Amino acid sequence: MVHGLGSGVERVVGDYVAATPEAEHHVLHSTDPSCHGASWAGSAGFSSVREVPGSPWRFAREVRRARRDLSPDIVHAHSSVAGALVRTLLPRAHVVYTPHCFAFVRRDVRTTTRAAFWLVEALLGRRTAALAACSAHEAALGRRLIRPHRVHYVPNIASLAPAPARVVDEDPRPSVVAMGRIAPQKAPESFAALAEDLRGRADVRLTWIGAGSAEQTAALRAAGVEVTGWLDHDAATARLAAADLYVHTARWEATPLTVLEAARLEVPVLARDTAPMRALDLRGTWSGRAQLADAVVAALPDGDVATAAGLRADGRRLSDAHSPQRQREALRACYASVLPAWGDVRTTEPPHVNSETQKVSA
Repeated sequence: MVHGLGSGVERVVGDYVAATPEAEHHVLHSTDPSCHGASWAGSAGFSSVREVPGSPWRFAREVRRARRDLSPDIVHAHSSVAGALVRTLLPRAHVVYTPHCFAFVRRDVRTTTRAAFWLVEALLGRRTAALAACSAHEAALGRRLIRPHRVHYVPNIASLAPAPARVVDEDPRPSVVAMGRIAPQKAPESFAALAEDLRGRADVRLTWIGAGSAEQTAALRAAGVEVTGWLDHDAATARLAAADLYVHTARWEATPLTVLEAARLEVPVLARDTAPMRALDLRGTWSGRAQLADAVVAALPDGDVATAAGLRADGRRLSDAHSPQRQREALRACYASVLPAWGDVRTTEPPHVNSETQKVSA
């Protein structure tokens, strides 16, 4: 079950389904209106897909209905809202919960609001059969809320699609990109500031791959940043693969797929110095406007050779640590901790496990 489905969560849910073909998967979701609509309605691997209104009240009604209709063995709730609703409404269900970044780490709300979010998570921890954390940092936070043996780190992975051929661009300038939804979480103002700080220091082309807030989009463009709008996965991947450097500006998150995707495509990554990025042990981190500009100049193709080599080494290490095999093993161990029958599962004899990774009832 997923409330407020966006591009990143959609990808992760699809990965979970692909990792557990032995299960019967049903999805119940609402869609974040600021993102594109879900594209998986006809995808293989789902026994059913149900899109419902985003209103929490109507979503809650559909959660109950899905539980009644499907009688799932496991309900996998994705996102803070779905996690809260499912655990509140289905106290006897085997609920696996993936926050995709706990709400209490947000930096765009008051401290009192964050404290309230933390209290809700702590209270609902008793109704969480297992926490499938998608980052090492999220797992560490989860162990403060839920009994540690119920917390499992299920690493996100990059796309399994073949890497696109590098596009030959007529623009000779080095390409620096950012990627994702243009929203407070991603701090696009940092990328706009970078564009201003590089004037006179480096002749580069800056591109934001994504869309979102009209006001923040206008600010990016005013600073000289190209904004592509939402692109399908293949087009977005091609733009990223053609970049010389990926700059990750987010202020809070779990493990962003964009960083993993850049690593897979061997695009060097510079990421804001946050706890989730420190948990990935990245050497290419920055904090502060001046440090970002200096780091970008050093990481450009004609910059410091040692810096570029270090960033590429980080990318190879990330790709190895976030492999489909590791994700599958961790996810199956998580499900087996809730439903022991998972330990005996064979692909040829699927159990009736509605691994509702975005599913509403299970």
